[in-house]
Amino acid sequence: MRMDWPTFEAFLVARGDTGTRVTFLDGVLELMSPSFNHELVANSIGRLLETWSLEYDVEVNALGSLTIKKSRKKAGVEPDKCYFIGPVGSRRTPDLAIEVVWSAPLLDKLEAYRRLGVSEVWVWEAGRITPWFLGASGYTRGRKSRVLPDFDLTLLSKFVTRVDQHAAVKAYRSALRRN
Repeated sequence: MRMDWPTFEAFLVARGDTGTRVTFLDGVLELMSPSFNHELVANSIGRLLETWSLEYDVEVNALGSLTIKKSRKKAGVEPDKCYFIGPVGSRRTPDLAIEVVWSAPLLDKLEAYRRLGVSEVWVWEAGRITPWFLGASGYTRGRKSRVLPDFDLTLLSKFVTRVDQHAAVKAYRSALRRN
């Protein structure tokens, strides 16, 4: 759906805090209504990341699917999860965004994140997490997190798709304590 920035802003106000997530890039609006499985994976990743942060005493501050937007960049996006590493303070752009890919997106979300200045994006797809790092010419794919360099993405991936999140968090915490 094509629209200008003021119409996008009005849409966000009219929509309110529904479960529908949006991406806006260069006048094109994409709407995504998360499925049960999508939300299960996104929230499992969040719970496991927050468990890791407590076990290793690393300050992370979650803001869920915060709407990140900049009119002059013609971009807006609502990540599945997002985090500030360390205190939030006066910052408004998270350090880390998490995207769960369940179907083919219409818009290039990494381009939206690039314009918004998000340092790192973790993309969950087909059972694994791939970190993407923001550089001078856009995002590059990596193997391990830069914003959380001690974080084991492979270990996390083993616990993400368990339907019982409580049991998954407990098992993950045990695995962290063994390592």
